[in-house]
Amino acid sequence: MKRILLAVAVVLCSFLNANADTIKIAGSGQMLPLATALGKGYMKKHPGDAVEVNPKSLGQKNGVEAVSEGYIDIATSARRLGEEERRLQVKPYEIATVAAFFAVHPSVPVRNLTSHEICDIYSGKTTNWKQVGGKDAKIVVLTRPEKDSTKIVMRQQVPGFAKVEEPATVQSKFRAKDMMTSLAGTPDAIGMVDAVNYADAAVNSSR
Repeated sequence: MKRILLAVAVVLCSFLNANADTIKIAGSGQMLPLATALGKGYMKKHPGDAVEVNPKSLGQKNGVEAVSEGYIDIATSARRLGEEERRLQVKPYEIATVAAFFAVHPSVPVRNLTSHEICDIYSGKTTNWKQVGGKDAKIVVLTRPEKDSTKIVMRQQVPGFAKVEEPATVQSKFRAKDMMTSLAGTPDAIGMVDAVNYADAAVNSSR
């Protein structure tokens, strides 16, 4: 399994302010399920405070800028801060590492794909599950934007994937939630996900 580094960028004193009435959190969508769970736990221990997590993803860049300018108290981030972000008035805290992996729709019987096979699927060289030991069905390939943290770690950690050029037939999903919804609802699909959103989707589907 490949791993994504999850971090939280905060104003130096914001989270430590014992007199705060409301703690506002926003930023990378991939961190929002974890931030929401942590917020609920925090409010149980501090009933006098409120934690507001923006359910809509602002993206890491916008989140870091928002916390730097004082619009929010904590910005969620699913990767290390870039050079420009480190110049802003924020302080990063690494709070967890989360597994990132390729997942398939339940209709796909293939369970063990090599890095080479993954690269061939995402480059368009392999287009049918039969070519990798599965059934005779066209592969529906789902991906994330290049600036997404899951995509970045896949580019860095999967051998050969950094050089893969995805054809126009590959469907890009902007949000982690969109990826999970499409992956679960599209037969013969393959996509890249992280453990936080995978677990969150599993919990919601069981309700």
